[in-house]
Amino acid sequence: MRTNEGLAYDQNVVHDNAPVILFYAGLIANDFIEDAATTVASIGDSIIELTDYSESARPIFTVPASSNGSVISNSVEFTINANSTTAYGIFIASESAKGNAIDGFIYLVKKFSAPQLRDAGQTITFDLALTEVNA
Repeated sequence: MRTNEGLAYDQNVVHDNAPVILFYAGLIANDFIEDAATTVASIGDSIIELTDYSESARPIFTVPASSNGSVISNSVEFTINANSTTAYGIFIASESAKGNAIDGFIYLVKKFSAPQLRDAGQTITFDLALTEVNA
């Protein structure tokens, strides 16, 4: 679900020529509710960031050019470094630091269809499809 902050970012880029920025993927360690009102302050509150992965920062989330209003991201991969680690979903943020609940904004949050349980050395990989529709 794109957050209100994510929608505002899109509008600023399109209408105000705001600079396009890099985005970063994070994993969510608790069962949460997808909510458009999610903000970076939600990290540590309603969303607990999973940081038990070997990458030193949140991986870059890249989005190629769209086609017919849809785009599928390049794969994002996390190498888990603790046994019995469960991820419930992902978020896309404007800041790369793991556990950062102060700076930037959350572009979107997405719950996995089922929790992803991994042990150390295993990976969680995902692609994310974004679709724009006329309302």
